[in-house]
Amino acid sequence: MGCTENLQPDLTLLFDVPPKSQRRGSASARTADRFEQEQTQFFARVREVYCKPAGRYAERFIVIDGTQDEKTVRQALKDGLHDG
Repeated sequence: MGCTENLQPDLTLLFDVPPKSQRRGSASARTADRFEQEQTQFFARVREVYCKPAGRYAERFIVIDGTQDEKTVRQALKDGLHDG
């Protein structure tokens, strides 16, 4: 096993943004990389992978609704760090 065996972070920040809420950049299909060209279902599966441990280990996660305006996201981050 590797040198990180059984190590877990004390705190993980998860800025949750559902795939349909993601703002795509202005990159055209010619300049978009493979990741940027993926379909919504791909991003939904990725989101699921990140959200699963957040539910399982809620004491170590701060989940912030990333669809909110910047001021609200900053405040949620401050509140989460202060409470944690």
